[in-house]
Amino acid sequence: MAWRAIANDRISIEYPSTCAYCDVRIDNIDAVFRFEPASLEIRYPRFGTPMQLANAFETLKKGLDLVPEVSALAGF
Repeated sequence: MAWRAIANDRISIEYPSTCAYCDVRIDNIDAVFRFEPASLEIRYPRFGTPMQLANAFETLKKGLDLVPEVSALAGF
């Protein structure tokens, strides 16, 4: 299933005309997922200590569990 197929009012997808990368935002998750040909980055809007980033990542995982479209992509 392609990301474009699940884009809706909770998931937004943006990419430049060159398709060099794709940014995915999910409502109520304070991070941007940037997909590039060789990598996936999870970008947070501000700097933080390692503990803050670990806590933010844990919150991110819990939030993704609540998005059925993400579970469908992951095959859960």
